[in-house]
Amino acid sequence: QFKLIGMSSFLTILIWVVADYSLSDTTSLQIRIIPVSQSDSDVQVLPIGGGGDLFNIQATGKKAVISLLKAREPLAVKLPISDRTSGTHTLDLAKELRLHARELSEVLIQDVTPPSMEIQVDRHKTVTMPLRVLRGSLDYDGPVVVEPTQIKVTISELAYDKLDPADRYVVLDPDEYLRTAPRGELISTAVPLTPIVSGIGVQLDPDVVTLKAKLADPRQEETLSAVPIKIEASLDIFNGYDVEIRDEIGRAHV
Repeated sequence: QFKLIGMSSFLTILIWVVADYSLSDTTSLQIRIIPVSQSDSDVQVLPIGGGGDLFNIQATGKKAVISLLKAREPLAVKLPISDRTSGTHTLDLAKELRLHARELSEVLIQDVTPPSMEIQVDRHKTVTMPLRVLRGSLDYDGPVVVEPTQIKVTISELAYDKLDPADRYVVLDPDEYLRTAPRGELISTAVPLTPIVSGIGVQLDPDVVTLKAKLADPRQEETLSAVPIKIEASLDIFNGYDVEIRDEIGRAHV
């Protein structure tokens, strides 16, 4: 009899467990959607508006699965974005979540509110830009030479397309590195480049160049044929000295 009671209790618990996993339920879940690139690590996907918005989904699934999801509200859901061109795109969230959201793969998504989401897709592109040397306040003796003069720039594709072609160059200010350099000497030194193009953060290759320049020396050497000397003192100065005057051929006269 005890065996029958024990077996009956076990079967009852088993039936409850099976029923809990097999019976379906439909409920509303709060989720936060995080768009990510599906494959290409060089692609950046960002939600327009900051990505802090919450979405409500109507989901149907096993009661046990629904309970687990409810306990994690608001649920962070990564949404892989398939390959798209750079720019702004509007997502049909119900369709995208059904196809790509792994966190929701065990439930059937009935509806999403709001139904859409705007994202921005961007890529990095590498282009070659000239290095432009600024002329500041220092006075240089001859041209300022920089090597190399062409720099590989990795920049946002969207930002690059917005740049005026006239602004597509890297800037070097030699004054910043030569302000305390000795005058009149040829200086050859390695200097870092600022990774910014027209206010946009970029990556540079190389990011260090060789700067050669010579600062002008304000002092000048001149040879004078004759310099008059005027002695301003009392006549008593001659009591302690002999003054010797030489003529043009070097003969002394006292």
